[in-house]
Amino acid sequence: MGKRRTKKQQLIIKKKKLVCIFLCLLVSVFGYFILLTDSFKPKLNTLTTNYISFNNRISTDMLRFDNLKRMSNKKGLALANYKSLNFTIPKGKDVNYDIELVPINNEIEDKYVHYILNGEHKTLDKGRIIYQGNVSDNTKICLYMWIAKEYKGKCNNISYEVRIKSR
Repeated sequence: MGKRRTKKQQLIIKKKKLVCIFLCLLVSVFGYFILLTDSFKPKLNTLTTNYISFNNRISTDMLRFDNLKRMSNKKGLALANYKSLNFTIPKGKDVNYDIELVPINNEIEDKYVHYILNGEHKTLDKGRIIYQGNVSDNTKICLYMWIAKEYKGKCNNISYEVRIKSR
């Protein structure tokens, strides 16, 4: 025969069950709060000097392309190229700006780096500044990047930072 539990033991078991249920609910609510609210997401980091910094879901204080892939121009120009950045340069009082690409720890000739800026396909053959413009309204920018299929070197960790500088 099994032992019968006393009322005191049953009360302790009920308290432990209630504490476990309460802790599970607390963890669930806290997890929901962290995952689905903006409270713990990084805030926009804007420097008011000569460098405009943006925030996106990939990085907290800069826009960047990480691990660019080697592909044909046909694939790079198509929807198959998922390496893209979409951002808006906020309205200013006729602010002139440059968009430049800065390599991050990689040595690759510019002629192998291809990009599309707002629908126009180009290579980095005229230096690192890829666009110069004037902001009178909010300017939407769409930028895609890839490495030319003809490139014979290693494509590991080829990354570029996108900088927007006011002039």
